Amino acid sequence: MSGIFNNPGPVLDQISDALAEVGEELFSAVKKHGFEQTPMNPVKSLNDSFVILAEEFGEVARALTHDEGSIDNLLEELIQTAAMAVAMVVGVRLRG
Repeated sequence: MSGIFNNPGPVLDQISDALAEVGEELFSAVKKHGFEQTPMNPVKSLNDSFVILAEEFGEVARALTHDEGSIDNLLEELIQTAAMAVAMVVGVRLRG
């Protein structure tokens, strides 16, 4: 094997950093919108939760365009999308 697999340390650091940013974004979303308005809310319909996730994914697509795209914006939107995906996982699990 070659490349990053010979020295996974830097990649593991990036993974750790990304997961920390996703967690921070998730807590920020709860603080901003309230738990009830996030996909973590087990009472919220799965369709409503998916709409939130899809909206964030759409922002990723927009960040990839030449008109609105930048690496910083793309990373921000990817982190927000990942946070809402985690929120939806939690919401589905809380349903029992």
